[in-house]
Amino acid sequence: MGVATTIACVPVGEEGEEQRSSRNFCVNHLPHDKHLVWHVISQVGDNNISFDVKQKGPSGINVLKYENITDGMITDYEALRNLYIANPHNATGHFMVRVETCE
Repeated sequence: MGVATTIACVPVGEEGEEQRSSRNFCVNHLPHDKHLVWHVISQVGDNNISFDVKQKGPSGINVLKYENITDGMITDYEALRNLYIANPHNATGHFMVRVETCE
């Protein structure tokens, strides 16, 4: 696997940001390989966590970039910024998402 970034996530959003489960992160600093592999690490033993990845756009418009991501899922690489984890399912506690590049 390639270089990675790790994102801390909470199971529910904050007031006014109900969908958001993480701070913004980017993958554009990762090597421009062909794919990204997503790893989900539960801090409390939750299984089958899934989530969406959205991109914060201008004027507060958020765009869905990846949908229903699960542990081990591979997606095409895009050099994106201002991403965040959204709408987690099956998460009762904090979890981490690790994104790595792969070919």
